[in-house]
Amino acid sequence: ACFVGFITGLSQAVKTGVPAVDTITNARIASGTACGLSTIYLGYAWTFLFRKRPPLSKVPEGDNLVTTGFKQIGKTAKLIFSKYRALKWFMIALLWSPEAGAGVVLSIAVTFLVVEIRLTNIQIGVINLTLLAGTIPGSMFAKWVMKKINPLWSFRIALFYMACCVALTSSVLTGPDRQNWSYLFAFLWGLAYGWVYPCQRVMQCTLIPKNQNNEMMGFFSFCAQILGWLPALLFSIMNEKGVNMRWGVGLIAFFLLLAIFFTFFIGSYDAAIAQVARENDEADMIGTYGENFQDEEASGSDTKGVDADGELEGDAPAESAR
Repeated sequence: ACFVGFITGLSQAVKTGVPAVDTITNARIASGTACGLSTIYLGYAWTFLFRKRPPLSKVPEGDNLVTTGFKQIGKTAKLIFSKYRALKWFMIALLWSPEAGAGVVLSIAVTFLVVEIRLTNIQIGVINLTLLAGTIPGSMFAKWVMKKINPLWSFRIALFYMACCVALTSSVLTGPDRQNWSYLFAFLWGLAYGWVYPCQRVMQCTLIPKNQNNEMMGFFSFCAQILGWLPALLFSIMNEKGVNMRWGVGLIAFFLLLAIFFTFFIGSYDAAIAQVARENDEADMIGTYGENFQDEEASGSDTKGVDADGELEGDAPAESAR
């Protein structure tokens, strides 16, 4: 929000000082500023803020880090599709989620607002700020809904609400004379984003088996990005064929409804997290047993073997004792 406000104010200041500044120049200013600030803050974070952590597994002897990574990804993919039904269908649903393509939904919306509704750069900046403001109560509402029902149903309802917002936006915003409605719909979209993403993150965290957090998050990112080109491509094709952009925006609702459809194959959310919890407990027991066995083997003092006659080594024979 601070960055969007900063860029909006900077663009207005530049435009006031140089009235000939156009949209392309504003985009260059925003991109250059984003690159500079990202280099500073992300560079500092990567250099000083990340803590060291031990590896969760070791590279097998005879393999290297690259080949081991691909082999492990293949094994995990097979495990997901054969054993974790809920995780499998959740990842398939993510293929059609609003996150697909790292903000492609918002890029389509901005194109529609600029071309069809004729909003200026400053108005687009205010729209973005309004959307971000809407995510705050949306996130709080998501927390309340997840406590009342569960994250899966909250995720479904949030996606349906977002689809309704998209359909309503394309129906009401028919031209430049409806510009003032854009701010209301931006806030409603913000509520939807603030509601969808917490539910999505909670499901990701609760459905992941133990000690595979980073690997699974990589799978989630893959599923959320791999089809990101499809909505933008269909939007562009429809636009080139002379179809009204309102139908292109309405196409987003179709993808959201498709994501809802696939979530119904997940099954019971409680059963899914119970399966993960049970297997995590089993993994903890196996890990604890293995550590204790290694400790006993290393000490050797309290461990007794068995000889050929079935006697414990170190014990006196029964006759000698008598």
